[in-house]
Amino acid sequence: MRSLRLTTTFTALAMALLAGAPESATATSAAQQTVPIEIGVVRGLGTMTPYVSEAMGFFEAGGLSKIKIVKFGDGTSLMEAFAAGNINVALVGNVPAAVWKTRGAPVRAIAGANGGEQIIVVRKDSEIDRLEDLKGKRLAAPRKGTITESLLRGYILEQVAGLDPNTDLELIYGMVPADMPAALVRGEVDAILTWEPFAAKCELEFGDRTRVLMDVPKVWKASHGGTNYPCRLLIVREDLLQEHPETVRKVFEVHKRSVEFINSEHDRANAILAKAMSLDQKIIDRARGRADFDWRLDIPGNKEMIDLPRRLGYIESLPEWDSFFYSGFVAP
Repeated sequence: MRSLRLTTTFTALAMALLAGAPESATATSAAQQTVPIEIGVVRGLGTMTPYVSEAMGFFEAGGLSKIKIVKFGDGTSLMEAFAAGNINVALVGNVPAAVWKTRGAPVRAIAGANGGEQIIVVRKDSEIDRLEDLKGKRLAAPRKGTITESLLRGYILEQVAGLDPNTDLELIYGMVPADMPAALVRGEVDAILTWEPFAAKCELEFGDRTRVLMDVPKVWKASHGGTNYPCRLLIVREDLLQEHPETVRKVFEVHKRSVEFINSEHDRANAILAKAMSLDQKIIDRARGRADFDWRLDIPGNKEMIDLPRRLGYIESLPEWDSFFYSGFVAP
């Protein structure tokens, strides 16, 4: 009888311990990560979320121990690596993600990353006071086909300013974003379109000689019910989603937790972001006043942004939305 009582006691104790165990601990032990995750990022504020996940231990806590963050010089090289299967997760602009989807890349967008952060800057003594005054001027623009360049041509110039980007002004391509403010001050161009954290760096270093002509997120929000335009997405390869859905779910949950941390713990998060980008934290602090982070998958907003390059002729057709977006982890 004593043996039976001891067995019953130990069984009850074990059940109590299991009942009190954290959900994450039991889930992690139940479904160990079986495939390595390689996350591609570029040097943009909205793609730095994985560094927060890494620094705060969110990957490990979320059951992801086989993680590698891979930096790329630009979105094109990142998407080439993604399409080739050299990386299986990425934080990238919604426009290049959609463009590569139409080319056959196995892209599935599972979450949002960040919203708009672009500004147009002119010299303080410039006679350019309205967007319409850019007619006949030289504007330093990002590389063709990027999300920011599509936004410039299809939304800022055509829709807001009523200008033809092909004939009404000269767009200067090929300038490194970090060099744009100095070129503006020297008079090599009349205006620049820049984004975070380069926009904040421009304001801090050249604020006495420049001024913001257009804060794009403010203008967009005014005509879209206060909602910012989505810029970047968290994407995964289709084969990863099909073969390892629980691992992809963990990737999503860690991303969500990291974005929520960035939005609630500004000082700690900004310090991590500044280190990841090798920038002074005061630049990140200022940039965060304009840029936002959002894990929610804004499907209508992304569709509107992705339609810009189609209207500009950069892509012939839009991706099949049902095979591009995956809202199984987050409601649209």
